[in-house]
Amino acid sequence: MDGVSLAFGIAGPGGRPARRAISSVVERAPDNCIVVPGLQSRLAIKARQTKLARLKTVLDGVESRLDQAREIDRVRDNERARLREEMDYDYHRWGTLEQENTRMR
Repeated sequence: MDGVSLAFGIAGPGGRPARRAISSVVERAPDNCIVVPGLQSRLAIKARQTKLARLKTVLDGVESRLDQAREIDRVRDNERARLREEMDYDYHRWGTLEQENTRMR
């Protein structure tokens, strides 16, 4: 029944209006049920709220994992930069030592 209110304004394939979507929902409705486009039961609203709460929980979990991955990347980048600085220092240090050794020979 949730599809009834969503059917308004939707154009189907070939540009057909949403009436076809509404009629397909009406066909699936139980015999003792009156389908009014745009009207939803409290159960449907509660189900939607529950689904949204679950999605929010999942998104929060994904967001925290992304934060962890960003932190790991930041630590790796810092470590790479530190190692690069050490390598540059060692390279220049050994370069000057070799020059001194060559000069002393």
